[in-house]
Amino acid sequence: MQGENPVVIQQERLQASSVPLFLIHDGGGTITNYFAFGNLGRDLYGIYNPRFQDGQTWPGGIAEMAKEYAEMVKEMSPSKKILLGGWSLGGFVALQMAHIFANDPIIKVEGLVMIESIFPRTITTANISIDKKDINFPLGTPIKTRQRMIKSIIEATDMVKSYNLPIWSNGGESDSSMDSIHIPTAPPTVLLRAKNPVPSRKSMVVPHMLGWDQYEYDLVKAVYEIPGHHFSIFDTTNIDQFSSSLNEACTLLENGIWG
Repeated sequence: MQGENPVVIQQERLQASSVPLFLIHDGGGTITNYFAFGNLGRDLYGIYNPRFQDGQTWPGGIAEMAKEYAEMVKEMSPSKKILLGGWSLGGFVALQMAHIFANDPIIKVEGLVMIESIFPRTITTANISIDKKDINFPLGTPIKTRQRMIKSIIEATDMVKSYNLPIWSNGGESDSSMDSIHIPTAPPTVLLRAKNPVPSRKSMVVPHMLGWDQYEYDLVKAVYEIPGHHFSIFDTTNIDQFSSSLNEACTLLENGIWG
């Protein structure tokens, strides 16, 4: 993974008015799976981990990632209005980016799409860890790349556990202080969650909102259930329904259903 970042995955010239979607890489650092989506009817961009190949870490964690990726989006975004999202780790980075853009005079985040991003407190409380046997690598993935991805996923899990979620305004409160105008309202968010638990945790009950009902802010507005488990949602047998749900989620956010 080298060269242009963000990467153009889909380009809809006939529907140029649609709000573009930027999807952030998962814990493995790659965006290969995002190329499996069916036509989403909008421009789709993927942001991969630029430090993946050399194995460098992110000392500043998710906040550092989000700051760098926000600059990438600002440099190339063809639209003032955007949608952000990502699978697993990508959902958290997108959330942090939305917080950064909240006070940006140019970029406006219309909404977020979180794909299988489990609330950090849930991960810590349940002591969730990664079992290598659960991971479905894209066909033809080289051994060295798989090893880098596993290392990245383990590091990403640690980053999520230590992630300090953004502070948002409660929205309903009236506050005339000057400080209040700098505290943004949480962006409307759609959560796409896998129907099944991963094989190594078959007995685990998957919470409907993946724990986000514990968040003190009204973030998640709708939940879509998609077939498969965390690591199989991009499989051929699941991708059509997954694509359809993502398409519908983006359309709802674009039309400002919760605006």
